[in-house]
Amino acid sequence: MGLIRLLLSDPAAFILLAVLLLYSVIFHEVAHGWVAYKMGDETARWLGRLTLNPLKHLDPMGTLVLVLTQMIGWAKPVPINPAYYKDYRRGILYVSLAGPVANFCVMLFFAALLKILVSVAQNPGAEALEYILRPMINIAVAGIFINAILGTFNLLEAVRRFSPDSFIITASTNKVYGKMAERGVVERNGRYEYADLPGGVDERQPLDFHSPYGCSKGTADQYTLDYSRIFGIPVMAHCEDTDLSAGGLMHEGHYSTLYGIKGIPAEAEEIMVERDIALARLTGGRLHICHVSTAASLAAIAKAKACLLYTSPSPRDRTRSRMPSSA
Repeated sequence: MGLIRLLLSDPAAFILLAVLLLYSVIFHEVAHGWVAYKMGDETARWLGRLTLNPLKHLDPMGTLVLVLTQMIGWAKPVPINPAYYKDYRRGILYVSLAGPVANFCVMLFFAALLKILVSVAQNPGAEALEYILRPMINIAVAGIFINAILGTFNLLEAVRRFSPDSFIITASTNKVYGKMAERGVVERNGRYEYADLPGGVDERQPLDFHSPYGCSKGTADQYTLDYSRIFGIPVMAHCEDTDLSAGGLMHEGHYSTLYGIKGIPAEAEEIMVERDIALARLTGGRLHICHVSTAASLAAIAKAKACLLYTSPSPRDRTRSRMPSSA
């Protein structure tokens, strides 16, 4: 069992992880109570829960379950009474979002801290500070990882409970490739790039979920897809094969050739539309495809309506979709 093994092999790392996880949850719960207080409900303040004292928030059973399962755990929820809210609907919304927003704010704090620490570590003479910088960098990375997961999970749960018809838009990097140590790096035109990948990283490159960033992003994406499948929450997708569109600035066709501008072939969109439709059929998830721009994509979506696929191309998209698919 990972946590128990970590405790036995590296007690310091276990304590670090436990403290970060504990206070990430505490910030989450206190944010709920503080926003409820601002909305007119003083229940949490009366019960002494607007504090960072961990003893006020720990749930013995939830902590034990977390150690045993390494997947599920909980703290004592901050008590609230919506009847005291000055504005009931806004109170429900703001209090529900307070926890995830708190986690994302903590995540951004650790991200900024990590950037500063890495910059310091790259300066000449930083080797003398390694015994300080290394554990602080580990703390920052763990803080990003934990709060990204907690924020995403609780945001999805808030949407599911209070606004199930809302769309969830995930905005993150397309892939997590890790170090890619097998690829050579060269300096060209004042920047570093992979020697044998002038057009960018191929979609077939295996993902790396061993890095903390990769794990946090992979877990967040997994939560999003699982919630879509289980609870029917729509997922919005921008369909683009970056291998085909890399460097393109406009639709490939007559005008891109006339002006000597690298174009984006219609297939860059159509391939990904077909793929996402196939995945929607496979999982039973609800999918909203954004930015439809070719006739073939629109035709594929029309055929997929039986899969509960949701699309709403803009007037500009409809105009462009009348053009030949290669335009």
